[in-house]
This record gives sequence, C-alpha cells and structure tokens, in this order.
Amino acid sequence: MNLLDGIKSAAHSLRVNKMRSSLTMLGMIIGISSVILISGLGNGMKASILGDAKDQLSGTFTINVDKENEDYQDEYGLDKKDLKLIRELPNVNGASFGLGARLGGKINGETLGVLTMGLDKEIIKTGDLKKLKGRFFTSEELTGNKNIVLIDSLLAKKLFKNEEAVGKYINIDASTSKYTPVKKKFYIIGVVVNPVEKLAKLLNFDNFYMYLPAKTGKNIFEISEDETITVKVKDMFTLDQTMKDVRNILESKTGKKIYKIKKVDDMNFVDDMLTKVSAFVIAIAFISLFVGGIGIMNIMLASVTERIKEIGIRKAIGARNRDILVLFLIEAIFLSVVGGVIGIALGMAEGYLVGHFVKITPVYTSTIIMIAVLVSSFIGILFGVIPARKASKLNPIDALRS
Repeated sequence: MNLLDGIKSAAHSLRVNKMRSSLTMLGMIIGISSVILISGLGNGMKASILGDAKDQLSGTFTINVDKENEDYQDEYGLDKKDLKLIRELPNVNGASFGLGARLGGKINGETLGVLTMGLDKEIIKTGDLKKLKGRFFTSEELTGNKNIVLIDSLLAKKLFKNEEAVGKYINIDASTSKYTPVKKKFYIIGVVVNPVEKLAKLLNFDNFYMYLPAKTGKNIFEISEDETITVKVKDMFTLDQTMKDVRNILESKTGKKIYKIKKVDDMNFVDDMLTKVSAFVIAIAFISLFVGGIGIMNIMLASVTERIKEIGIRKAIGARNRDILVLFLIEAIFLSVVGGVIGIALGMAEGYLVGHFVKITPVYTSTIIMIAVLVSSFIGILFGVIPARKASKLNPIDALRS
C-alpha cells in the first residue's frame, strides 16, 4: 500500500466515523486556539503598550562622560562647544542638553509627582511630542518667559477628569530641587501623549509630564541643564554611524576613551518582562495540546479494538505490518493537523472578538502559527504511534476469529 492509498483509506475511515473524529479533534482545536488566542493578544498588548514610547525613543542616543574612569579630568566634561560640533553632523536632526526635574508638591490642590521638562527648539527635535488637543509652543514662546504649559494626557485626566483641559489653569505649589517655594499659575495651551500611558495604566502607576518653555523652567523652577547630551538622528539607518562619528569627535578632543554613548532603550526591560509573561502563559496553553494528544491516543486505541476484523481482512489479503502501522499513523496525524488548522482559524477569530472588547488589536506572527502546526503534527505522530503499533502487531488469524 503506497502513501496515497493510505491517505485515502484514512480519510474514508474518519469520514465514516464523523462523530468520533470530531470529538477526537476537539482537544486539538481547543489547545491550538488557546495558544493562538493568547499569543495574538499578548503580542497586541506589547505593541500597544510599547508603541508610543518606542516611537518617541527611536533614532535617539545619549552621551555621558564616565567620571569613574581613571583618565577623567574636569576639563573633559561635555560643553556647548561639543554640542555645536555634534549638531553640525549631517545626519543629526537635533542635539541638546536635557532640561528636566522631578517636581514634587501640590498641583490644583493634589499632591503629585510630575516630571517637568524645559523645551527649546533643539530639545523638541530630540523628542517626539504628539499633540492630542490644543497647540504647541510658538517660536516666540519657546524663547520667552510666559507662564504657559503643555501637560500630558494622564495629568489632564487626573486634574480635570473628563473636562477639557486646554484653556484652563493649573496652580502649582511646589518646591524645586533647591527647596525654593514656588507658587505659580500656568495656562494650559495643549495636551500631548504620555509616552508610557498604556504601560502606566496596565501596571497602575502614575507617571505625569509637564512641559514649559526652557527659559520659564530655568527662571521659575530653577531647572538646570543636566550632564547628558541627547541626540536624535534624521534617519534610523544612520544611527550606528552617527554614534561612531560622535565618539570620534569627542575622543579626538581628549584622546581618552571616557565617553559612554548608547541608544535610548529604556523600554527594553518592560519589553522583556512582557515577553516572558506571554511565553509563560503560552507554555501553559501548550499543555492543553498534550491533553488533546492523549485524547487522540485513547480514541485511536478504541478504534483499533473496533476494527480488529478489518485489520485481519487486510492482513489476510496481503497487507504488511508496516502498511497497517502507516494507515493508523496517518489517521492520527490527519486528526491532529485538521484539528490544528481549525484551531488556528478559531483562535484568530476569538482574538479579534476579545480584542474588540478589551481595546487591543491582536498581532499574529507566522512563527507562532508554524509552531502550532508543527506541534499539532508532532503530537499526532507521538500519540498515534502506540495504537498504530498495536494494530500492526495483531495476528491475522486471531483478528479474523474475533
């Protein structure tokens, strides 16, 4: 009996016993659909949570001086001359010293911790603020000293609930890093996207942002420039080369390898954490596949018992042990593969349905689908071998007598 005949015979046997075949596949369908559902929603959740933050951080790197290095001297620190040289590189979109401070105090009477950022033209180039409502600062406002502010979406919701924040005022009663009391009223001109909003909601923590013109930040909150230069490139493909060019510029000035230049990848830890959680849950879902495999083995063993006479007839007319083995093995693989394909389709449909209600767009990868198909095929072989071997070892005389 060739392979094609074996497939035809297996398909006929499964078609005759539709109820038994359907119940056998049910375990595989449930297992595979669970894996596809969980992986799709897990990937969708990762993309949703990390998307905004990665967009903002992509194509960005930072420069620091390693003050712990034995070759470090005070005159090797980063200064505005270094900043000017970096800005002149052809692939650099913007470069700036950061202007930021953690503001602790009361805002509109609520005690909140807010990261306060001072903005100028160059700092805006190194970031990627996304406007939701209102407007950004004008060029004149960036160089001026007005008490105007941009706040992020989470802070707007915290302070004003479902009301419109643009056009309202916030009252700040806080202390700066130097503990100078600050009591000021600021006019809100716009609301921007919080880069970690989805992650903050998922992990239930507060992470608020407030953006001021640089001069206002320096004068009122005494925000000072930090010792880090942040650089944004024009094209992601030039990122590595630009980092090398910057290193060459700085090391040629001092002749020392004391500069730490690295890509901004603050979300990698969160990415890894979410990946591990998803992998753990998917691994649990794979257990149900083995339960489905045991179901296939049980049904196939029952099938061998039911078809003893058929096996005896096949052997009596010349079927070899190998032919019987292949026949039953094909049936087991067919059950698991068909169940796997139905499970993939069902799991994807479930993912879109559940995603609609939880506001997550599932993301399905070809890798997880291929793994699901291969695993279902492997389980068909693994759990189909025992009943197939039992059938092939039957004595034809005993089989016919039964």
